[in-house]
Amino acid sequence: MENKFQTKFGTCIIHKDRIELDEQTSLARFPRFINKTKTRIVLFSVVRLVVLASLSLFLLFISYISFSYAPAIFILTVITGVFFGFMFFFVLYYLIKNYNFSIAKTIHRKDITNIRFYKAVPYVTRAYFSVYFRTKKGTIRKRNILLPGAMENGPRKTEEALDVMKRTGLYKKKK
Repeated sequence: MENKFQTKFGTCIIHKDRIELDEQTSLARFPRFINKTKTRIVLFSVVRLVVLASLSLFLLFISYISFSYAPAIFILTVITGVFFGFMFFFVLYYLIKNYNFSIAKTIHRKDITNIRFYKAVPYVTRAYFSVYFRTKKGTIRKRNILLPGAMENGPRKTEEALDVMKRTGLYKKKK
């Protein structure tokens, strides 16, 4: 029996010494083409943060100036300024939360510290494995292995993936 299962973008092959993710779709190759380094991802997020912060501050400044002239414009600009302020904090939160994500294609078995399985909510979220592993620099990174969704016969393929992970000894269900 083969130790591989289908993922959202391709297949996950489990060897004796490593996990290898073979991605076959053009969508899966997109991050390699655009974001070759994590620095570009962080830089893009920082640019978004600067744009959202400046928009928010500009709109709040305009609302402060227009307070005495036109109360209707004041209310509208305050609402949009606060909206862009919330967007700023939303992007900042996800930038900090997702800092330790990795897009590694090969994860050596000796480097894996933990594997967690998250169940799918049908037609809302996908099931996935979170593989925590140690890099060469000693930092712990997280690689999500997304499983097929409900429209692609996801429940059956999720069971197959769980069976493969348990059979190879990588995933042990906590009781």
